[in-house]
Amino acid sequence: MISASRATIKTMKKPSEAINIVNLDHLGIVAGIIDEMELVEEVNKKVGIRIKETLSPGQVMKAMILNGLGFLSAPIYLFDTFFVGKATEHLIGEGVTPEQLNDDRIGRALDKYYQAGTTKLFMAIAMKAALKFQVEMKSVHLDSSSISVEGAYKNCQGKSQEVETESEDTESDMKTIKIVHGYSRDRRPDLKQFIIDTIVSGDGDVPLYLKIDDGNTEAVKNPQILSEYKAQQSNERGFRFIKDPLFFTSSVFVKKPERVEAIGMIMGLCLLVYNLAQRKLRQQLSATNDRVKNQVKKLTDRPTMRWIFQVFQAVHLVTINGAKQVSNLTQEHQNILRHLGEYCCQYYLIFSSE
Repeated sequence: MISASRATIKTMKKPSEAINIVNLDHLGIVAGIIDEMELVEEVNKKVGIRIKETLSPGQVMKAMILNGLGFLSAPIYLFDTFFVGKATEHLIGEGVTPEQLNDDRIGRALDKYYQAGTTKLFMAIAMKAALKFQVEMKSVHLDSSSISVEGAYKNCQGKSQEVETESEDTESDMKTIKIVHGYSRDRRPDLKQFIIDTIVSGDGDVPLYLKIDDGNTEAVKNPQILSEYKAQQSNERGFRFIKDPLFFTSSVFVKKPERVEAIGMIMGLCLLVYNLAQRKLRQQLSATNDRVKNQVKKLTDRPTMRWIFQVFQAVHLVTINGAKQVSNLTQEHQNILRHLGEYCCQYYLIFSSE
């Protein structure tokens, strides 16, 4: 009788619920803007996909941008660590784990981006995004800035043996950038550097063109159009953004010039995603005569995305027995997301039918 009772009690116990809690924070916004740009599809088309790849080049680039806009001091060799505890599969794709986003995979992807041509690849992504977001391109601004790096770099030309390229339109006369001493806008003449040249739209400071140059390249001088480029504040804000200490590429740890060039392109893409998100939110707030609270709790229709990202801290994705829900999502969060649109909303499980 005793053993039977114990058996009965045992069968009456409820199975423990499988609960998983991961950080979502503001990264759903970043992922949503990337999806709306159709960046993953464009990169896969330009770079190419190998049959046995578990992660496509576009997915790796999406992961790098998520890392870059995570506002943590996470250099490239800690890339997989960045995604530990985050909603990696939810943000990047089914079956994707932090362990898959290791430095070897990132390095191979950077090689592929370089072989595809960093300027060509950036412009393909940027121009498609500009069309999708209806960015006005009547007025543009041109500028350049130096990015300081640490360590020794071999300034030799040649293709990496690790690169497996399947594209026949790869530039045959590709030259590796020279990471050397030059005029330092960072006031770090002791460090070697490379140069980023950009053209951004007057409409929302959206980067439309990016070129990575040698560290001793002189500043750009187009005299017949200097009057158009006097208003350089937009580009300068952009350069301050990508050189912020919280940005993951503020110090470049990759020791191949080719990969440094590819990382420079990723820096530009992070700025592209950030400014598209900021532009869209501001436009929608203005169009609906709505406001959100800023850092000092005053209502504004021109918030910075840095502040919006901070507002979304401590938002979690909770999975209970396979069912997903988002915790700590306030009415303020939901209002911001609806202005940002369905691509961002979906990552926070907000759908148009609600």
